[in-house]
Amino acid sequence: MRHVPNSSIGVLIADDSAPICKLIAQLLQGVRSLHLVGVAGTLEETLYLAAEYTPDVLLLDLHLDGLLPQDPLRIKIGLLSCVRHVVAMSTRSDEQEQQLARSYGAVRLVDKFWLSEQLVASILGCAFTKRPLSPARHHHQQLGRFAS
Repeated sequence: MRHVPNSSIGVLIADDSAPICKLIAQLLQGVRSLHLVGVAGTLEETLYLAAEYTPDVLLLDLHLDGLLPQDPLRIKIGLLSCVRHVVAMSTRSDEQEQQLARSYGAVRLVDKFWLSEQLVASILGCAFTKRPLSPARHHHQQLGRFAS
């Protein structure tokens, strides 16, 4: 990994979709205060890289290979001991998905459809403050994209 200043926010991507990982890497590249510390395609890789690099923010695909909704406590403990903040990502943003995100310790849930518009702000927002996960409807209303 490249040398980065201490003030930079380290980000670990945990997603099993190569196109999504590529998009996220491109989005991060354009932001001076963010740097990519690694990319994991499975839960085991995520746990290993999180322990190795201790990123400030983990971008966690809620449907990552190996991530089991019935075992969030073990995963949450493993991740949160190494990672300051978790931002969950999914193609859904309904209440069930929000509850799943919370169960993994996520402070934000970003709809993958809106990655290019929401992701950087979500990372920066949680890196400086830990706020509760906002309802998906609130995110959509902020963007002015959906009528509820």
